[in-house]
Amino acid sequence: YPAITVQAGMPVKWTIEAPKGSINGCNNAINIPEYDIEYKFKEGENVIAFIPDKAGQFRYSCWMGMIRGTITVIEPSKGEAS
Repeated sequence: YPAITVQAGMPVKWTIEAPKGSINGCNNAINIPEYDIEYKFKEGENVIAFIPDKAGQFRYSCWMGMIRGTITVIEPSKGEAS
């Protein structure tokens, strides 16, 4: 899974395309514990939405924990609302 970087306080709309035949027994769901998200993929466009509330680096994985990635949340730039 790819590493992504997002900004604290900004809504995230993460679109993941799952082409026909790409979903299997392991990658059919994603788990993002920090945001209490468990999302089951379907073929086509999948949208995962959340608002990160604090800076840090958070892991996410397939439902089995075998395929992993990280979400890095950065602080807002000066002058931007959080």
